[in-house]
Amino acid sequence: MIDPNKVVDNDYVVVVEQNPELAGATNVSYELINKSRAENGKLGEKFIYGLLLEKLTEDSELYHTSLDFPQSPYDMEYIENGEKKYIEVKSTSRNKSIFNMSSGELKFMEKYKDSYTLYMVTDVKADFPKYKQYTYYDIMKMKKELFSRIFVGLLGGIVISYLITIGISLAIGDGSYYSCVPSLIERFGNEVTAIIIQTVLSAVLGAGFAGASVIWEIDKWSLL
Repeated sequence: MIDPNKVVDNDYVVVVEQNPELAGATNVSYELINKSRAENGKLGEKFIYGLLLEKLTEDSELYHTSLDFPQSPYDMEYIENGEKKYIEVKSTSRNKSIFNMSSGELKFMEKYKDSYTLYMVTDVKADFPKYKQYTYYDIMKMKKELFSRIFVGLLGGIVISYLITIGISLAIGDGSYYSCVPSLIERFGNEVTAIIIQTVLSAVLGAGFAGASVIWEIDKWSLL
């Protein structure tokens, strides 16, 4: 068994980044959210530990690492064909396979990429939770796809914005091209600033929708 104290060093123990969806949450609501996440996490780990117990033999030396070492960048470990395997568990009471990883967890996954598996447990509070497994390579594929979609969405948002201005110009019908929504020009006082704001907002909107489309498809990316 690897002593997690030898693994969990300053390179890996990093505070998990705040979830964007929690921005603006009050101290009370944030505390409740953290409490719910902790509960979900324990339920998910218990569920996966039980599955692995059924799957593995005693020789595998399955060990629930995070119970004794809460700061460990992984939750469980076992031996398979003489090699150490690391398990990370992410859990949610919802039915979507969406998870966050701290930079410490990402660094650890990168270092032990060929020995790493992430289990995503959904509906963790249900009588029969669901789960999926992701290898390092699956997660990197998801990340690459996300950035690719965002870039395409960013460009798409700008193109759509341009087409809208053409439509507005045709609708006004005075023979002039209106490069920006007239109300924006009035709001910001000059055309250049209005165009910049319009372009940025269109790009962000397009990137947001494109990124969201990846999340909705995660359920299909099962190796699983």
